[in-house]
Amino acid sequence: MYIKKLMEIITVENPKMPYEMKEMALEAIVQLWRIPSFVTELYINYDCDYYCANLFEELTKLLSKNAFPVSGQLYTVHLLSLEALLTVIDSTEAHCQAKVLSNIHQQEKEVVKPIPETINSTKETSNNIERGFNEGKSSSAVSEPAGICPPTSGCLMADQMKESCMELEGGSEAAEKSIPRKPTRFSCILPSPQELMQIKNKKKLLITGTEQFNQKPKKGIQFLQEKNLLATPIDNNEVARWLRENPRLDKKMIGEFVSDRKNIDLLESFVGTFSFQGLRLDEALRLYLEAFRLPGEAPVIQRLLEAFTEHWRKSNGSPFANSDACFALAYAVIMLNTDQHNHNVRKQNVPMTLEEFRKNLKGVNGGKDFEQDILEDMYHAIKNDEIVMPEEQTGLVKENYIWNVLLHRGATDEGIFLHVPPGSYDHDLFTMTWGPTIAALSYVFDKSLEETIIQKAISGFRKCAMISAHYGLSDVFDNLIISLCKFTALSSESIENLPTVFGSNPKAHIAAKTVFHLAHRHGDILREGWKNIMEAMLQLFRAELLPKAMVEVEDFVDPNGKIYLQREETPSNRGESTVLSFVSWLTLSGTEQSGMRGPSTETQEAKRAALECIKQCDPEKLITESKFLQLESLQELMKALISVTPDEETYDEEDAAFCLEMLLRIVLENRDRVTCVWQTVRDHLYHLCVHAMEFCFLVERAVVGLLRLAIRLLRRDEISVQVLLSLRILLMMKPNVLSRVSHEVAYGLHELLKTNAANIHSGDDWYTLFTLLECIGSGVKPPAALQVTVRADNDTGAQSDSEVSSSYHPSDTSLDRGYTSDSEVYTDHGKPGKMHRSVTDVDVMNSGWLVVGKDDIDNSRSTAGLSRLGPSPLVNQYSLTVGLDLGPHDTKSLMKCVESLSFIVRDAAHVTPENFELCVKTIRIFVEASLNGGYKSQEKRGKSHRYDSKSSRLKKKPKDSSTRRSRVLSQHQAHTHSDEDEDESIPASYHTVSLQLLDLMHTLHTRAAGIYSSWAEEQRHLETAARKITADSRTLWSNCWCPLLQGIAWLCCDARRQIRMQALTYLQRALLVHDLQALDALEWESCFNKVLFPLLTKLLENISPADVGGMEETRMRASTLLSKVSTPLLPESLGGKHVPQENQTVCYVHFSASLIWTGVRC
Repeated sequence: MYIKKLMEIITVENPKMPYEMKEMALEAIVQLWRIPSFVTELYINYDCDYYCANLFEELTKLLSKNAFPVSGQLYTVHLLSLEALLTVIDSTEAHCQAKVLSNIHQQEKEVVKPIPETINSTKETSNNIERGFNEGKSSSAVSEPAGICPPTSGCLMADQMKESCMELEGGSEAAEKSIPRKPTRFSCILPSPQELMQIKNKKKLLITGTEQFNQKPKKGIQFLQEKNLLATPIDNNEVARWLRENPRLDKKMIGEFVSDRKNIDLLESFVGTFSFQGLRLDEALRLYLEAFRLPGEAPVIQRLLEAFTEHWRKSNGSPFANSDACFALAYAVIMLNTDQHNHNVRKQNVPMTLEEFRKNLKGVNGGKDFEQDILEDMYHAIKNDEIVMPEEQTGLVKENYIWNVLLHRGATDEGIFLHVPPGSYDHDLFTMTWGPTIAALSYVFDKSLEETIIQKAISGFRKCAMISAHYGLSDVFDNLIISLCKFTALSSESIENLPTVFGSNPKAHIAAKTVFHLAHRHGDILREGWKNIMEAMLQLFRAELLPKAMVEVEDFVDPNGKIYLQREETPSNRGESTVLSFVSWLTLSGTEQSGMRGPSTETQEAKRAALECIKQCDPEKLITESKFLQLESLQELMKALISVTPDEETYDEEDAAFCLEMLLRIVLENRDRVTCVWQTVRDHLYHLCVHAMEFCFLVERAVVGLLRLAIRLLRRDEISVQVLLSLRILLMMKPNVLSRVSHEVAYGLHELLKTNAANIHSGDDWYTLFTLLECIGSGVKPPAALQVTVRADNDTGAQSDSEVSSSYHPSDTSLDRGYTSDSEVYTDHGKPGKMHRSVTDVDVMNSGWLVVGKDDIDNSRSTAGLSRLGPSPLVNQYSLTVGLDLGPHDTKSLMKCVESLSFIVRDAAHVTPENFELCVKTIRIFVEASLNGGYKSQEKRGKSHRYDSKSSRLKKKPKDSSTRRSRVLSQHQAHTHSDEDEDESIPASYHTVSLQLLDLMHTLHTRAAGIYSSWAEEQRHLETAARKITADSRTLWSNCWCPLLQGIAWLCCDARRQIRMQALTYLQRALLVHDLQALDALEWESCFNKVLFPLLTKLLENISPADVGGMEETRMRASTLLSKVSTPLLPESLGGKHVPQENQTVCYVHFSASLIWTGVRC
C-alpha cells in the first residue's frame, strides 16, 4: 500500500499537488531501492505471485516514463527517476563483479588444492548456506558460492536449498521447526529462474482468463480449462478456490455465476471456502458478502442466503431452532443494513430502532425469540458499521477493507513474505529493467549539458554493458551499442562536414570512445551491433579520420609491398590543374573566393581533435583482437563486412574495398579456426571475382586478397586443400577481367610458389597453378569448362569447393601437354576407329577439363562415338607449336611467371611426377608467347582499347565522392602509365625471357633421365602408387625429350638473330647428349619428323626479312646440325657408329633426306 501510494503521488496530474511532494516520493523510492535485497524481495513476493500486482515491473515503467521530461528540460524529478533505475543497475553490476572475482578465486583454489579437499570445501559451503538461512543471515558470500557461473545465483541456491530441505525433512522435529516457511506456489525456499518463469507465464494466463471471466464467466472458465489451469471436467472445489483467491475478478460477475441455478454444486463449494466457526451471524454475513456483489433478484438472494445459513449452522453447531430461523435472521440483517444506511429509504421513513428490530424477529426462532443480547449486538454492529460492497467502498472504508484483505492473505500460506539473499535474481531483474533504463540513459545523455550528468549516463551504459556481457544477453548489448552509435554523429553528417562536426562535439567524442571501448571489452556478445560499428568505421574511412595503418594494405606489385586505399594527391596532379584552378578562382565572387582559400583555423583544430579522438578509440584493435571473439560473434562481424557491396545508393567501390581488406585481415588473425569461416569468405570472393563483368579496383583487391590468404594458409594442413581449390575462382573470371589483374596474379603466384611449393602435392592443384601461369603469362584463355560453369552458376550463386573440384579432373583424362607422345602415335597407329590427335588440335574435350552440364557430357560422348566411326585423319608430325590461340599478355606478368617457373625447375625437390609434364607444357607455351619478342601479343594489345576506370566506378553521392574517387583513381592511372613506360623495355625483357626459357628447357632435358630414374627407384620401395613410373627411353622421349626439343627448335625460328643462334647451340647440345643414344628406330624417326624436319621447313620461310645474312647463317648451322645428328646413326661402313639392324632403314632414309635438304639450300 505504501508503494502504491507513492506511485499515485508521482503520477498524479493535479496542479494542487506540490512539486516538492513528488520529489519526496521519488527520494523515498530511491532510498527503498538502495536497501539490500529490497528490490529482489519485491519482485519475488509480488511480481512472482499469481494474484498480486507486478509492483516492480509497474514501478520500473513509471520511473522510466518519469525520466523523460515533457517540456524537454531536465528537472530534479527526472534525475531522481533515473537515479532509482540506476540503483538497480549499480547493485546488479556489483554482484556480477563479485561473482567474477569469486570464480577466479575458486579456480585458483581448485588448481592448488587436491581433489578431496575440494570436495570437503564444497560440503562446507553447503553447510554454511543452510546455517545462514537458519540464523536469518543473508550475505552474498553465502548466497553465491563460486566455482560455477550459472545464469543467476538463484539457480545455484535453489538446488542447494532443495538438498538442504530434503536432509532436514528426514531429521528430528526440532530440525523441521527450523525450516523457513515458504509460499505454496514455490517448490523450495529459493525457486529457480525457470520456476519463476513458469509462474509468471501462468500469471499472464490467469490475468487473461480473469479478463474474459469479467466479460463472460463461462468464457473465462473455458479459457482456463484450455490452458490446463482448471481441470476438465470442471472441479467445483478448484473453481471455488480460484473465485475466492483472485482479487482481480469482478464481484458482480462472481455473484451472478455462483448464484446461477445451474451452479448449485459450485455455490456449495464456494460457501464451503469460508470459515465461519466462532463468528456471529452478522460477522459471517459481512465476510460472505464481501466476496461478491449480492444480486437484486429475490430468488437469487434466497439461494445465496440458504447456502450461507446452512454452512454457518454446520460450522457453529446449529445454535438456532432450524434453518428457517437462521435464514430469517440473516435476511433481517440485510434489511437492517439497508434501512440504516440507504439514503433513499431514510428520506421516506424513520430508521428502524432496536425495539422495532427485536419486534420484527419475535417468535421466528422455531416459535421462540432469539437471544436479546445477540440481537442487540447485531443491531449496533450494523448501525455503526455498514456492510458495504467492495466496488462501492471509498475513502477510509475502502482502505480498511484493503487492509483487512491483506491481513487475511498474510495469514494464509500464500501470504508468507519470502526473504532472499542479495543478487539472487539479478538476471531476471535486469531483463525487466534494461529496456527502460537504456531508453532513459539515452534521453538524459542527449539532452543534458552538464558534465556530471553526462558522465553518470556513460557510467550507466558501461554497467549495463558489463551486466549483459556477464549474462550473455546479446540483444541487450546490441541495443546499447546501437543507441550509443546514434550519439557519435558519424552517421548523420555528410562527409565534407564530418571532421568538423565530429571534432567540435565533445559529447560525440565520449560516445565514440564508449562504443569502441565496449566493443573491445565485450565484443564476444556483440551480434547485430557489428553493423552499426562498421557503418561508423566506413564514415571514418570516407572522412579520412582512420589511422594510416588501417588504410594501408598489402600489394604484390607495388615496390613498397603496400598501397593506400586513400591516396594523397600527387604533385603532378596538382600541377596539371594549377592553371584551371587559377582561372576558376578569378571567375568567382569575393565570398566564393574566401571559401576556396582553404580550411579555417577552427576547422583544422576540429579535425585534429577528431583524429586524436579516433586514435584513442583504437579501431584497429577490433581486427587484431578478433581472434579472441566467440565464433558466433566473429561470424556476425564478417557478415557485417560482407554486406557492404557497391550499389548506387549506399556504398561505393572504395567502401567495399575497405571492408574487404578488413575481412581479409580478420581471417588471417583467426587462422587457427579458419575452417569455421572459410566457406563464407570463399563465397564472398567468388561473388566479387566471378560475377565482375569488367575490371575495377574492388576486383583487383579481391584477387590480391585471395592470393594473400592462400600464401598464409597453405601451411595449415586442415585448410590447405580447400584453399588450393579456391584458387580456381581466378580461372572462372571473365578473360578480359583476368588479363587486367595479370600483374597481381603473377606476383602473387610467385610469392605463393616461393613460400609454399613444398606444401602442394596433388596433381589437380598443380594443374590449377600451371593453368593460371599460362593464362596470365601468355594470354591463354581460361578453360572453357569453367566458363560454362560460371554462366550456369549465375542463378544459383557460388559453387562450393567440392563442386568446383568436380568440374574438372586432369588426372582422369589425357593431359593436354601441347604435343603427341610417340607411344600414342605409334602404338595406336593403324587401329581401326581410333582417332589420333594432332598437336594443332584445340579441343575442350581433350584439354584436361571436363564439361559440367549433363547435356554437354551426353553430347560430347555421342560426338566422340561418331568420330571413332569415321576415317582416322593423318597425324601432323611437323608442327613445333602447342596449338593454342594466345591472346594479349603483359610483359611483366610473363617475366614473373617465367621466374616462378624457373624457381620450380631449378630446385629438384619441387619437380614431382605430378607437375613435370605440366611444367614442360607451360614452358612451351611461354616459348610461343615470347617468340619474336612477343609480336603477337603486341599486335593484339594494340587493337584492344584501354580500360576506362571512370566508367566502371559506381557513384555514391556526387557531392561526396568526386574528391575521393580522384585520389583512388590515381592508383589505377599509375598502372596505365606504367604500361606505357614499359614499352621502351619490351625488347630487352623478351630477350631475357627467351634466354631463361632456353636455359630451363636445357636443364630439364639434361636432368630428365636422372629425375625419372630416382622416381622409379622411390616407387619400388612403396607398396602402392597412383600410377607406375618407368625410366625407359620411350617414356623419357614422349614425356620429356621430345616436347623440350620441340620448344628449343621453335626458338631456333625466332626472328631475333641472337636468340636463334643461342637456341641452335642448345639444340645441338641436347641432340648429341649421351642419353639419346638409347632411342630406338621409332623414336629417332619421331625426332626427325617432329623436331628436325619441322625446324628445317620453318627456316625455309622468310622469318626475318631485315636479317638476310643472319638467316643464311642460321640455315647453314641447321644443316650442319642435321648432319651431325644423322652421321652417328649410319652403319659403320658409311662412317657412323654401330647401329642396330632394325634402325638402319630409318637412318638411310633420314640421312638421304638431310643430303637433299642441304643440297636444296646450297
